[in-house]
Order: sequence, then C-alpha cells, then structure tokens
Amino acid sequence: MTKGHDKAKTLFETLVRNGQGKKNRMASIQVSWMLAKAKKPYAESEFIKKCATLMIETIASEKEKSILKKVKDVPLSADTATRRISKCIENVNEQLMNFMKYALVVSFSVDESISDIAQCCIYPHH
Repeated sequence: MTKGHDKAKTLFETLVRNGQGKKNRMASIQVSWMLAKAKKPYAESEFIKKCATLMIETIASEKEKSILKKVKDVPLSADTATRRISKCIENVNEQLMNFMKYALVVSFSVDESISDIAQCCIYPHH
C-alpha cells in the first residue's frame, strides 16, 4: 500500500471510531472520499451504489448474494457524502493545526506570478 493510502485509511478509521462504528459507514466514507479526490459531484454516490448493486446481482452466486443487502444499506446520498467530506476536512484541518503547533520554525512564501491572486504557502520545520 502507498503512504497516502495508509494516511487515508487512518483518517477513515478515526471517523468511524468516533461514534460511527459500522462497516457500511466506513464504506460510505471511502466512497465520499474517492468522489472528492476525483472532483466529482456527490450526487454520483447514488449512481455508484446502483452500479455496485448491479455488479453483485450479475456476478455473485446465490450463496454470495447476502452481501447485496449490505451494499444496499450503505448510506450514499449526496447529503451523506457532503457530511462525510466535511468531517474529513475537519480532521485534516485539525491534524494540520496540531502539526503547526509543534513546529520549531515556520517559513512563508507568497506567489503572485500565475495570477493576480496571491497564493500563500506555509512551511513548518520540525
């Protein structure tokens, strides 16, 4: 697994551990995260659920179709995806703020070369 994947998995596990202990919620968070990373509308989560259901119905044997109910129970509405991404953003912001608290030195860089809008970068050094 990649380092980024490990960090994302830890983030998901933290969100699930904080009062959302079901596997279907973990799946919902992961789908929402993938939509956000791909810059796709959150409304596509329902489409993803329909596709997953169709694939399971087509491929799975009768014995394996018990997973179909589990897939149908995964909360994937656009509102749910929005809430999940908001929680992910809050968690990342919290991690960044904790990281900045313990930085020994902080460097700032401002760049206006690409557009009229100044972009600021903060580099914490530990």
